[in-house]
Amino acid sequence: MEQNALGEITTETFTKLYSDYINEQVELVNKMKIHETTITAEADKKENARLFLEKVRKYNAVDELTREMLLDLLDRIDVYEPSGDHRKGTRQQEIAFHFRFIGKLPDSDVSLKTHTYGSQ
Repeated sequence: MEQNALGEITTETFTKLYSDYINEQVELVNKMKIHETTITAEADKKENARLFLEKVRKYNAVDELTREMLLDLLDRIDVYEPSGDHRKGTRQQEIAFHFRFIGKLPDSDVSLKTHTYGSQ
């Protein structure tokens, strides 16, 4: 600004430099917001994992799964429409478990295959 006021650079050059400066500042502020959001999300994930592990450790030495345990550990269970034909032995049904605090684990979906016994 000082150089522009003293007439050492043209108004066009000053305007371009100032515009570039403002754009860079806006870009840096936006990047900072993105990084802050990422850091907050990661901290939340870490806390949720800690809470889930706390729940799991409660049942570490248990031999039998009870209704109370399921209610304590699971947020929901999704049971999808079956596919295939049970008479041909190709019927399958997908089930997804969503755990409290951490959601659905990768590759945790279960696929049940129906077996037919005898003819009807």
